[in-house]
Amino acid sequence: MSGLGIQGELINEENAPKIAVIGCGSHSFRNIFPTFQYLNIELVATCDLIEEKAQRYARQFGAQKFYTDYRIMLQNETLDGVIMVLGYGSKGEPLYPEIVNDVLKKGVSVWIEKPPAANSMLIEEFIESEKQSNGSFLQVGFKKMFMPSSIEMKNIIDSESFGKPTSYYMKYNVDLPHDSSDLRLPSSRRFIDDYVHVASMQQFLFGPASKVIYFNNSDESGFANFFYESGLIGTVHFSRSSSKLSPIERIEVIGEGENVIMDNNIDIRYYSKGNIGPYGSTPSYIPKSGSVKIFSPEFSLGQLYNKGLFLLGYYNEMKYFVDNLRLKMKPKKAGSEDALAVMKYIDSFTAGSGKMNDFGHYHVNSNRINVNKEVLKCENCGENSMYLKDGWNYTCVICGNTISAD
Repeated sequence: MSGLGIQGELINEENAPKIAVIGCGSHSFRNIFPTFQYLNIELVATCDLIEEKAQRYARQFGAQKFYTDYRIMLQNETLDGVIMVLGYGSKGEPLYPEIVNDVLKKGVSVWIEKPPAANSMLIEEFIESEKQSNGSFLQVGFKKMFMPSSIEMKNIIDSESFGKPTSYYMKYNVDLPHDSSDLRLPSSRRFIDDYVHVASMQQFLFGPASKVIYFNNSDESGFANFFYESGLIGTVHFSRSSSKLSPIERIEVIGEGENVIMDNNIDIRYYSKGNIGPYGSTPSYIPKSGSVKIFSPEFSLGQLYNKGLFLLGYYNEMKYFVDNLRLKMKPKKAGSEDALAVMKYIDSFTAGSGKMNDFGHYHVNSNRINVNKEVLKCENCGENSMYLKDGWNYTCVICGNTISAD
């Protein structure tokens, strides 16, 4: 049987993994389903609580069947992998844990979007489910680990010339809330939903920290400092009050006589060791030795590399999942161990502003799961069924209608 390759060419589809998708929402529509056209997979089924959406997504993206209950789907279909793109429950918690454990225990591998859970303790349950699963595995949608720019930055940092990383600075336009444990609050939901991107980059580039301290102000902007066993020190700037017109992210890593900067996820400047000449008597700014390497994509040609699916890591992370399914190999990055470390970065913010915390130590007993008391009436279907979906939107659990949280 023939399938289509990355250029639309006919290829052998005999080893195409059988995939189902749970969650037919906006994010999966824009960023996950569109990657399938570049991957050699067999899309078996879609699943969503809203039957019409599951049916329409199946028709749109070529799935053979559709379901409203993932348990029935798991019983009826022979699957190699399940992709889940879910939101938050009425108690404020990411919806993945129960379903992930069910799928893994069926012996089916699973890819889930971030954040994977409300805290690191729930990730430890995923790891136990993997151990009981007869070889199935978990991969999490840490897209930052798969961006071409972050992969190149990692290669530079790991090079012999760069030396040992000594310090770093990251900026991200997101809240640093006074209480990140209460997921009923939009600012706390934004924190866990967006800081997970930063934390995944911290884990990818540097591994786990050892100590964390943070400070925030009345508008919930702030700074956090991270200390590592290697002597590395890092700072994250939570710049929530920045203009919405400005780029959201910036990363700079300092090595031993070299540094590398990534702006707006795509532009890299790598400053190698060099010599500009003596102070006060150097007539030219052109260095006597060393160089500056600049990496930036062009947007004139109809290439794959300048499309958002490829620039932002969506294609690479999905291809990695599919390749590991085909090879029956557990992922070396973005798997359950990385998920545990990323959630420990997030859990480190429960000690309170100005208090040094051991990395990953969780200071509250609520497990970041609280009753979502604010329920709004849906103007579309008329039911009191609008719950906080993420930090930016309320969504109706009956009809899927979405409105801004502002």
